[in-house]
Amino acid sequence: MTDFNFTVSDNIAIEKGGDYLDLHSDFDFVNISYDQSRNMLELEWQKLDEDWVNVKGTINKLTLKFNNVSYLSFSNIKSESTLESFGCLHPEDKSIMNGFLPLTEIKSGYDLILLFVDEGSIKVNCDTVTCIID
Repeated sequence: MTDFNFTVSDNIAIEKGGDYLDLHSDFDFVNISYDQSRNMLELEWQKLDEDWVNVKGTINKLTLKFNNVSYLSFSNIKSESTLESFGCLHPEDKSIMNGFLPLTEIKSGYDLILLFVDEGSIKVNCDTVTCIID
């Protein structure tokens, strides 16, 4: 089972420490990096600088660290993209990159999938996902 230090809400938001961080409306995806020697994937979002953004406090950046990555696939990833949804898929569904089950359905060994509005996608299987808020 993948362990998280946060909760995914509404398939688009991270809830951590009482904060609801809407990655679809309030943040732009800005970076992906993979360290193969450490089997670690990092995905980074930057808070939008718009009047309508509903983020409390001094939060400016959110990073998801995927540790002990055993599978990674991505397509059409662009910086300054918008997350469409975050879910999971059966590990047998490696070829499916445009659909998901809600994370409430996740079971041991399932892949995580992030879909973006510009048809980009990231699929990853790992042991833990850590959310870091800056």
